[in-house]
Amino acid sequence: MTACRMKAALWLRRSRAFVTLGDQKGEAEVAVGNTTTEEVNFEKIDLKEALSILNTTSHGLSSAEVERRLKEYGPNKLPEKTRNPILVFLGYMWNPLSWAMEAAAIIAIALLDYADFALIVGLLILNSVISYVEESSADKAIAALAGALAPKAKAIRDGTVQTIDAVSLVPGDVIIMKFGDIVPADCKLFSDDPQKPYEKHSEGVPIQIDQAALTGESLPAKKFTGDVAFSGSAIKAGERHAVVYATGINTFFGKAAALISGTNNVAHLQIIMTKIGGVCLVTIGIWVVIELCVQFGKYRHDCVSGEEGCPTLTNMLVILVGGIPIAMPTVLSVTLALGAAKLATEKAIVARMSAVEEMAGMDILCSDKTGTLTLNKLSIETGNIFVTEPGLTIDDVLKYGALAADITGEELIDVVLYNSYAQASQGRFMERCKYHPFQPPIKLTLEISKEQKSGVELCPTKGAPRSGRNLGPKKNRENRIKNVMYLAASRGIRSLGVALYGEAQEIGKSRPLSEDMNKASVSSDPPRPDCGTHTITPATEMGVVKMITGDKVPKVAIAFETVHRLGMGTNLRQSPLPKDQPFPSKRRLKERGGLVRRLGVDKEADGFAQVFPEHKVLIVEELRPRQPRVGMTGDGVNDAPALKRADVGIAVHGATEAARWACDIVLTRPGLSVIVSACSTARHIFQRMKNFPKYTRMIVEADGFAQVYPEHKYLIVECLFQALFAVGMTGDGVNDAPALKKADDGIAVAGATDGARAAADIVLTDPGLGVIIHAIIIARQIFQCVKNFINYRIAATLQLLTFFFISVFAFDPHDFCQSAVDNGYEYACGTDSEEWPDFFQLPVLMLMLITLLNDGTLISIGYDRVKASPRPEKWNLRVLFLVSTVLGIVSMGSSLLLVALVLDSPNPGSLFQKMGLPVPPYGKLVTMIHLKVSLSDFLTLFAARTESFFFSRMPSKLLMAACCVALSLSTVLACIWPELELDHVPVEGLALEGGDNYTLSGWIWIFSIVWAFGLDLLKVGTYWVVLKLDIFQARTGALVNEKKAFSTKDTKDSPIAEEVTGVVETKLLDKKVAAVEEQ
Repeated sequence: MTACRMKAALWLRRSRAFVTLGDQKGEAEVAVGNTTTEEVNFEKIDLKEALSILNTTSHGLSSAEVERRLKEYGPNKLPEKTRNPILVFLGYMWNPLSWAMEAAAIIAIALLDYADFALIVGLLILNSVISYVEESSADKAIAALAGALAPKAKAIRDGTVQTIDAVSLVPGDVIIMKFGDIVPADCKLFSDDPQKPYEKHSEGVPIQIDQAALTGESLPAKKFTGDVAFSGSAIKAGERHAVVYATGINTFFGKAAALISGTNNVAHLQIIMTKIGGVCLVTIGIWVVIELCVQFGKYRHDCVSGEEGCPTLTNMLVILVGGIPIAMPTVLSVTLALGAAKLATEKAIVARMSAVEEMAGMDILCSDKTGTLTLNKLSIETGNIFVTEPGLTIDDVLKYGALAADITGEELIDVVLYNSYAQASQGRFMERCKYHPFQPPIKLTLEISKEQKSGVELCPTKGAPRSGRNLGPKKNRENRIKNVMYLAASRGIRSLGVALYGEAQEIGKSRPLSEDMNKASVSSDPPRPDCGTHTITPATEMGVVKMITGDKVPKVAIAFETVHRLGMGTNLRQSPLPKDQPFPSKRRLKERGGLVRRLGVDKEADGFAQVFPEHKVLIVEELRPRQPRVGMTGDGVNDAPALKRADVGIAVHGATEAARWACDIVLTRPGLSVIVSACSTARHIFQRMKNFPKYTRMIVEADGFAQVYPEHKYLIVECLFQALFAVGMTGDGVNDAPALKKADDGIAVAGATDGARAAADIVLTDPGLGVIIHAIIIARQIFQCVKNFINYRIAATLQLLTFFFISVFAFDPHDFCQSAVDNGYEYACGTDSEEWPDFFQLPVLMLMLITLLNDGTLISIGYDRVKASPRPEKWNLRVLFLVSTVLGIVSMGSSLLLVALVLDSPNPGSLFQKMGLPVPPYGKLVTMIHLKVSLSDFLTLFAARTESFFFSRMPSKLLMAACCVALSLSTVLACIWPELELDHVPVEGLALEGGDNYTLSGWIWIFSIVWAFGLDLLKVGTYWVVLKLDIFQARTGALVNEKKAFSTKDTKDSPIAEEVTGVVETKLLDKKVAAVEEQ
């Protein structure tokens, strides 16, 4: 409680002393002395006001002032986080499975069982090493983003231009930027006129800044005086002075890194493994408690360490070893690594191996537009060229447009015009005689060129179509051109006019060859050729593809044109969060969200006089039923009880220590205006919080988003995540890094920045959406392998654990031996000379061999032949545990049945004697049970890998070969096992005496195979009942979120949904959204 109050006090103290850090571009936290709480948006205020707030001039800062501000604001770099690698490594030994393994190691060393101890500790260390290698890449992402900051900058200090390290820049520094420079910090531009540095010249020559890595916009942004430039963007043309207003973490660039550093995603597979490990640990604990009660309550024995042994500890060790899926992390890591290798062949590099599993269950893929769905470059498509002059061809328009282009200035449109003609035709070449650059009054560029063969001088021109039209004497095509222009503009296509005039000397005096302006349409960012219906259709079948772009108005039309041409949904949102009211970040919700619950004052009474401290408390308690949220201000000890009792206690400026500690908020400035300002801010935030369900519904229903900022992309992914969807995100720039880090699967496309690559889980080396589709297919295949393995491993663990537990206290060998001879506490059956123990048990070494052989074989499960699911894969642990329980219990039951049969074999009339089988001595009896348990484990694998009959899908050759080798080894070991004692249990090979003893192993094989067929039949029946009755949402809980497959509206308004998934499935999203709204 005290911490919360201190945070509230610190927040109010900050609100008085600082301009708060905003959630949108152009806002920054800057010290302004005693300025009242406000958000300064440097993008909106004028240059003079910005200089006044920053307390600087166009001549820069002095060295002394720089040193002072450097101490106050810190260096212009992102904060570095370091973690002790030893503690990180040891942390992987602190989880349920590791606890059980550590307990088993302690018991093994207590029994002086060094072999088992070394084996258990070795596996524990191996699993920790593998997990350490797969450690989260958040630190790499921050390092890559930090490295992207410009290393050098030119600043005006002490009246001179100095080249300095960009890390030493501070707010108020005046810097110089020119073509090719990287903007070192968020800054506000001066005028290009040295005589009038503060005046805005919108008609002057702007500088062009490439912000693609920050905002995803494909075109360079033109910046004039007073505009802002963001750290990390690149200067493409021009030169300007600018004043720095934000550095380091406070820059637009730095906020992206802050979002990444605040994201600690826990791998979904890790969550599943934790749950499975928790179930195993609880089960082991129950069995151990019962085992202790049975051992000490029923049997008499000494329990000492060393050679005399301790049956109780030995049995506990067997339970721990049998109950822990020891090699499960190793097998899963190897399986995922094999999947990562397969994805690499599809040009998808996996940076986090658990991303393979998460990609298989991805419901929604949020695809960045620029570079993934589009080519991220300008182009001129011949189908969009409109020729108005008869006799001219498209090739002529391209040629004259190329002649009118000046590529020396590297203007993108000029370069595109020139390259388009060079690609379309290699026709005649014109020699340039004179070039007139762009003239604002007429909005045209003109060139005088001479045709090499004829020597005729022509004047090709390009510019605004309306301006070009006025050059010609005829205007009868005006409406026609106007309609074409408006149609192109509605599709987000820019129109450029191209005209030709002969023998040109001056504008307006030349003879027109083309009597009107031809139009060449420049598409800002055309779709990729490999993102056609052959790619989009499979993508929509596997999950909704939502496009996210940073394009702003009027470029939003480009986004609509992109989705229309790709065949995607056209329900685009122009930012799910209003720019003026951005969605609250996690930091703001954490620091200020508590105020929302504490606002409101009952005004029925105008005041109270002559009250004592206890009266103040009674007044607060009296007001609470009428007004649930009561605030109280005070400054003295007498106010402390009421401050403590009120919903929000406010200690005013100068309050006593007692009042400060009893209150929730401490004011550091006198006056009621501070409380009013805090109330206004809190209510504003509360309104944003109320809009969360509305935003979530809108995000789920939308097909894409335009005009979004990095924090908006992050929150779009967060909303989809909170709506219970598995979310994938593609991107290539710094602006995408936070969302890539937050998404279940962050995918950095080909050509992505270092920041995006480090934040992503998967890095693509080939461009286009098709690579992602192939990766999803492979990921779903790997998911099937992982699910089959876990299904089998739980069943095998359950079989071993329950078999050993029940066999220990349910089977007393003496009860089966009818000819037993009393020999004190020990007994010997009359048919052999071996002493039979008080209870039945398998030695620990035999159990370890079963576990290791199985897990060693299962490494090959990554090569199994599986079929990718057409729907996103989901972990339904309840169904998984149900099926695994059926498999494990049936296998365990068959093993217990065999124990009863072999223990009864010495008796006349037993099944063994009726079938003519040799009666085994106790040592071979134990070996027979070991062989049966081992065979059941391996044969259960074939049942666990399919939902249908095991022969419906053949296993891979490698998996089949590995299983055959393991089965053969188990059989050979059972036959040739030397005669000895393990854990005081006699053991003997089945074929040591030759003769009929070979038939025992064959009989065990037949017995196991018959039960395996029955097990498979029961498994198929279990799946049929579970799906038919929709137990544990086995059917409705694993639905594909296809395009328009779910609707929050009536199904009559969504016929596609009804056709695709049925009426029941269309209700699933309503449940998800309703759950979010209830929260």
